[in-house]
Amino acid sequence: MSALTYKNSAFSLADFTIPLSNQPTTSIEQRELVPHHSTNADHEPHTSPELKIATLSLRDIMSVIPSAELQSIKNILALDNRLENCRAAILAENPGLNALSPELATPMVASLGRGQSEDTQKALTSLINFYLGYLRAFPLKSETEPLANLINYLTDPEKNWTAIMALSDDGKILGACSGEIIDVTTSTGTVKIAMNEHAWVDASFRRQGIGQFISRKFDEHAKAFDAIGVFAEVESPYCLTTDERGLTQENERERRKYWTDPPPEGRGWPIDPFRRLAFWGHDGYQLICSGEPPVSIPYVQVSMELGEVGCCDVVIPVFKAFKSEYQMAFSKELYRALVIAFQKTIDPEAPFYPELVRTLREIDETPGEMLHMIGLKGATLNEALETSAQYKLNCAQTDLAYCHTRLLDSTMSESERRVIEKTKAFLESQATIAA
Repeated sequence: MSALTYKNSAFSLADFTIPLSNQPTTSIEQRELVPHHSTNADHEPHTSPELKIATLSLRDIMSVIPSAELQSIKNILALDNRLENCRAAILAENPGLNALSPELATPMVASLGRGQSEDTQKALTSLINFYLGYLRAFPLKSETEPLANLINYLTDPEKNWTAIMALSDDGKILGACSGEIIDVTTSTGTVKIAMNEHAWVDASFRRQGIGQFISRKFDEHAKAFDAIGVFAEVESPYCLTTDERGLTQENERERRKYWTDPPPEGRGWPIDPFRRLAFWGHDGYQLICSGEPPVSIPYVQVSMELGEVGCCDVVIPVFKAFKSEYQMAFSKELYRALVIAFQKTIDPEAPFYPELVRTLREIDETPGEMLHMIGLKGATLNEALETSAQYKLNCAQTDLAYCHTRLLDSTMSESERRVIEKTKAFLESQATIAA
């Protein structure tokens, strides 16, 4: 088994050697980012200094931890509420993609690594630094997972979940792309599809090509497993606002100010979501659509916080094909199977979730047997997104009505009843807040 030396992203920790797994992986590779001009949110050019970056799989880093120490870490996570409280504090702080703080990482590593070997503590430091960036990039609790879940994903031999991290030459984590390669089975056979679940770049290092660089390394990882392509979710601007300032195509500057100016004048987002869509399109992704004129095919991601369904109805499905037969279209059967398979990786009980039940019904009611792709910019895209956003306006009421009806079934399993009751309570609380 080969090995590589990795300068840890932790704070002045020494180098250490980690074994490479026998699975296809992304190994360290140097890339120099030469000085160039790019454009910030105010259209003012700036020059980036030369930067050397490398990529490494977090799954390989975690492979250094012996099984006994790994079990000890899992036991601590199961008993120590301070780590989950730390997660809550980070989410409440919501500082955006700022520089990662040693003050946050050190106590988490000390708690998990107490009594463990030096290599285990260093691996944990890399994991924690990744985790802090992950939480700050995705501040909604319903779109992130507890640390214990990620450790299980990274160390489960039955799963192929990893995070491809970009590292500076001094070991700082600049960003990451994480997700799983899953098997999707239809009546014609089984294919592998990579799920690009979370992708982020530290705010200090944006607009230097790092995001696309990480994405390409994730693609290479997926191709090594013969995946037919990569599936991802992107937020639709039309599901995020009805304010014309945020949707105008005639005045891009006004639209950008609406999204990026701090509240109360703007929304305080790091980027105009239309520009984000264009970035994904430039990376090769296309919107999955049905019909003519095209409409975005129904999609929902079940929440990672059971019951909280609201924020997960704002995403749309995009796909980057590796194989020519999937570049323009693929079957509705394959898409439906993909949606179910992915949601079950989040929660095996996902088929009970009212939002998934609704979405699958809407997919089944979509005319035709084949879906097609369109680019992520232009008038056709805007029309497709605006139309698809309309049916989502009443999703909460539809799901709540489903919960009330479903709870009348006395033969329902206890597992399904737990899901339905928690979703119902959340939806009713949201309705009270809105009122």
